[in-house]
Formats: sequence, C-alpha cells, structure tokens
Amino acid sequence: MNAQPAGKRLQLGEDVQFHGQASGEEPLHFQWRLNGLDIPCGVEPTLCLKNLTLRDAGNYSVVVANFSGSATSAPVSLDLSQPVALLAKLQNQTAVAGSPVKLAVVVDGSEPLSYRWSLFGNVVEGATNATLILPNVRPPQAGEYTVEVSN
Repeated sequence: MNAQPAGKRLQLGEDVQFHGQASGEEPLHFQWRLNGLDIPCGVEPTLCLKNLTLRDAGNYSVVVANFSGSATSAPVSLDLSQPVALLAKLQNQTAVAGSPVKLAVVVDGSEPLSYRWSLFGNVVEGATNATLILPNVRPPQAGEYTVEVSN
C-alpha cells in the first residue's frame, strides 16, 4: 500500500470518494470492504459513493492483490450526521414586565447539537440550550429573538 485511504465525516445525502494507491507487479486487483465485507462493485482504486445513507456509515478498507500476494489498508471510518431540521418554530409572546418568559425550539438532527440565542442579532450570553428562560423579563429584553442550531 502506497497510500492509505482517509476517514471522513459527512452529512446524509452527500457524496464521497475513497482512494487506495498501491504499487507492485501488474495486474493489481482492488477490493473495497465495508465493515470487513466485500462491496460488490468496489473493485477500482477509487470507491465512489453517491447520496450517502445511514447504511453507508462504517469502516472501509481496501485489499490490493496480485499474483505475489495481497495487502490490506487500515480501516477508516465514514461517520454520517443528519443535518439540523426545525420541527417547531419559535412562537410570538406577549409578557408583563417582571413575569417569566420561556422561548423554545424543537429540532431534529445528529448530536451533538449546539444552540446560540440572539436578541436583534446580538448574542444572548449563556443561552446555549433548546430553551431560553427569562425568569424576570424587563423592557430591554423585549424584541425579536432568534436561535441558531448547528451540529
């Protein structure tokens, strides 16, 4: 093996290529494997996978063989994550000064998820959860809140 394939972390629906490079007496035969099992169409130096699904996640390796023997690459992982999807939007609220306000968003996506709340585009310090609780709301806290969720 001249070069080992490299692991990847991608999102569902993306495309990926793994490259195996070897030298030796021709002809060289390539066989890609997923979790130790041969991939039926994986017989080229480059393995191309389109529109990735969860069943594509796992450990990939390539066996290169000729008449003198074979060599197997170290396994590399393909980790897949599901993009963030908004399931329930923020709801407008009216509050009386001094009362508590709870803002919440419901999302789906691969963990870990991170949250960043903003008021009129300014980051609300310490607000890093799916729920933002303002226990004693004051007039300066009135306005348009948004939350950015990422994974």
